[in-house]
Amino acid sequence: MKIAVFGASGAIGRLFVEQALREGHQLHLYSRKTEGLPQADNSQIFMGELSDFDQVKEAIKGTDAVVSFLGPALKRSYPGMPIATGHKHIIQAMKALGISRFITIATPAVPFE
Repeated sequence: MKIAVFGASGAIGRLFVEQALREGHQLHLYSRKTEGLPQADNSQIFMGELSDFDQVKEAIKGTDAVVSFLGPALKRSYPGMPIATGHKHIIQAMKALGISRFITIATPAVPFE
């Protein structure tokens, strides 16, 4: 199966990617950075921001399913609502491309002081 993965560099995403690669799946990994992403023959890396609809759509094109492990960066703060925007773009791209399989596992977080 060919799977687009968002949040592949996070803790849960990395575990999913390792297992999916062991099982022989082809992966499209979408990330802001390449650090922490596996370099494998059956994976392709797409770099971009979640706000870039065209790049999100490009990462999803040709896949059978999309999984998202998007979650907040604990040590960083991003303006706006990047995870909500990212999921909006993922769903819009999936609809445009006729892809209906979507699994999202996220941890919304609110700073607690």
